[in-house]
Amino acid sequence: LKGWFDRVLTNGFAYGTVDPESGVPLRYGAGPLAGRRALVIVTAGEDERSIGPRGISGDIDSLLFPVTHGTLWYTGIEPLDLHVVHDADG
Repeated sequence: LKGWFDRVLTNGFAYGTVDPESGVPLRYGAGPLAGRRALVIVTAGEDERSIGPRGISGDIDSLLFPVTHGTLWYTGIEPLDLHVVHDADG
């Protein structure tokens, strides 16, 4: 996934652009890809309790925050609620 991000979300396309009127960099909700949405779907080998806010593996929203906020939202893409397939190994 990181390789895809590196090849597709490139400087000048997904980030690194500047508002011509204000000179302020376009990022977070106002990034160059604003108006687009992304659905992040992940599989997990654990049940829902293990990947909850008090679960042994931590909260899935917190674990994927670097992807949903640091990558998607930074470029302007609105991340939709995560879709987690629990017990995918069973």
